[in-house]
Amino acid sequence: MGRPGRALREGPSRRIPGRMLLLVILLAVGASAGCQSTPEQEPARQEDLFVREVSEVPGFSKEELFEGAKMWVASRFSSDLDVIQYANRDLGTVVGRTSFPYARPRKWGQTERFDFRFTVTVETKDERIRTTFSEMALVGFHGYDVITKEDMEALQPRLTEAIEDLASSFQRAPRQDDW
Repeated sequence: MGRPGRALREGPSRRIPGRMLLLVILLAVGASAGCQSTPEQEPARQEDLFVREVSEVPGFSKEELFEGAKMWVASRFSSDLDVIQYANRDLGTVVGRTSFPYARPRKWGQTERFDFRFTVTVETKDERIRTTFSEMALVGFHGYDVITKEDMEALQPRLTEAIEDLASSFQRAPRQDDW
């Protein structure tokens, strides 16, 4: 018969742990390959994180545009933050700090949810408004995240729509003071 310890090494039971080890290694390699994050996305360029546009608003004075811009900034963006940070009638300037929700798509149909925070500055002159979006940041569950080129491609239309909304708010019928 031989030594009892030797029979265990030579028998089929010795091969099972080797196969198990190989199976565990293959599963670990496969799982790590599947869990790799998506390739790093290119960060947005600094100049893309600053949006400025001048809108013509014929027939409205600096004061009328200032008051309308102040109301627009306060009501356009839903936020828990204090929206209007600064308003100066003489300069015709309104500065607000606000945010709106943004969802970034991820692989397998999942999304990452963020608050897209920014500063909006509206400067008024007779018949013109200059709107600027700056100091942009994505704030998620785990803190700040980099704004990517793809993020700005998705966010830019929303900012442009907001600028158009401000300008068009003055095109609507004048408010009736008799109520």
